[in-house]
Amino acid sequence: MSALDVQAYVAEIIEVRTTAAGDEGVIAKILADVRAADRVLGEKEFRAHMATLTTNEADAEAPRP
Repeated sequence: MSALDVQAYVAEIIEVRTTAAGDEGVIAKILADVRAADRVLGEKEFRAHMATLTTNEADAEAPRP
């Protein structure tokens, strides 16, 4: 996957996220894309990983004293 492909995919994910689909739409898209590429990704494990990323992002954005 080229850098341009990655940028295009990220743009797709952002588009899904900013529409009414929100987080559930992002999860559904990524799971569908991964499965379409004949990869195995369990929804439970994926959701747990996303929760970790979200927590890490929130920690990084928290104001520091």
